[in-house]
Amino acid sequence: MADLCLPVQIDPMRIPIRTSRLAKWSRRLASFAFPVLVLATILHLLGGIDTDAYEICLIITSALALAAVLLAIAAYIRLWYTGDRGWGAASVGLFAGAIALAPAGYSAAMVAIYPSTADITTNVLNPPELVLATGHERDIFADTDDMIEHFPDLLSRTYQIPPESLYEMALGEGARRGWDVAREVSPGEEQPGQINFERRTALGWPNEVAIRVGPSDLGSRMDLRAASIRSLLHDLGDNGRTLEAFLVGLDETATTYLQENVYIEEEEEAPAEVVVD
Repeated sequence: MADLCLPVQIDPMRIPIRTSRLAKWSRRLASFAFPVLVLATILHLLGGIDTDAYEICLIITSALALAAVLLAIAAYIRLWYTGDRGWGAASVGLFAGAIALAPAGYSAAMVAIYPSTADITTNVLNPPELVLATGHERDIFADTDDMIEHFPDLLSRTYQIPPESLYEMALGEGARRGWDVAREVSPGEEQPGQINFERRTALGWPNEVAIRVGPSDLGSRMDLRAASIRSLLHDLGDNGRTLEAFLVGLDETATTYLQENVYIEEEEEAPAEVVVD
């Protein structure tokens, strides 16, 4: 019992090493923001939460992730001078926070690069009709110079293809991209056909794509329109890039169709071979 009452000897030469509170809080914030972001994104894609709730989650997780990154940087500076513990915690906070901050960073970059294409069409005077993206007041993107600069391939197309064939190509291209058909009207002899697709962005925001196919002097003409179903201040140029990519894919399909059909016609028109005994 006497030994338990002995005074504790403290080495005056030993410097206590602490763990940085900045590093610990950086790790805590990032460890919360990152899994919440992943879970909210999965639920949004599966329809478990609506878009409004998902946007609130994005705002909260982005703010926490930014705080985690800033705290991690501050912790690095302090650890460099004090020699305290916390490099690992600060690193976790920095990298996990940076990943959780990626959607906000990507959005900021797209806003800086592209104009808003919340409603964009290749035919401003007579755009295809929307059936899903209605009820919101917005202006159709009509700056021709800006459109040519950012989306040079986004133009109405005229093909030497029957409207019925081009209509089926458009259906197939939309299906290949995973779009759902909301309305479908086949082209007639004098009436153009139209397809209205519903598509979702990589993070689940809903959009509508309207494609109109009608006869023209050369064969058929295609006009396109894409709009965000929800009211948005800026769609990060997503609708414009989507229509441009759709037309590039359709051009390839149409080129293959023309090559195959020209080859068949040439074979049918070739004279029969005469065999002389």
